[in-house]
Amino acid sequence: MLHAASERGLVRSCHDLSEGGLAVAVAEMAFAGDVGVDITDLPSIGQELSLEVVLFSESTTRFVVETTPANAQALRECLGSDIPVAQIGTTCKEPRLRIADANGEWILWAKLMDLKEAWQKPLRW
Repeated sequence: MLHAASERGLVRSCHDLSEGGLAVAVAEMAFAGDVGVDITDLPSIGQELSLEVVLFSESTTRFVVETTPANAQALRECLGSDIPVAQIGTTCKEPRLRIADANGEWILWAKLMDLKEAWQKPLRW
C-alpha cells in the first residue's frame, strides 16, 4: 500500500524506523531535505510508553512518511483502514528540529547543522 501511495505521487519522502527510531528517522529526513521539522503529536500505541521508547524504539515495519497537506487525505485513503496512520508534525523553513512531549513542552530544540555534525562526526576518522 505504501508503494502504491508512492506510485501515485502521494509520498514526498519516507524513512523506516529500524535504525535509531522515530527521532533519528525524522532528523535524517530533515538533513536530506534541508528542511526543519516540528514534531508536536508523538504517536500513541494504546499503552503508556516512556518518551525514550516512543522516540528511539527500533521497530521494523514502521515508517515516517512526508506528504503535502493537499495529499494527506488521499494518502490515508490509499493506505487503507488496516494501517494505523497519524500526523505527528509539520515541516518548516527554519533549519531546526523541535520535538514536543505530550504536554506540549519542547523537549528538543536544535539546529539541523548541529545535529548533522553530531551525526557525521564519528564517521570522520
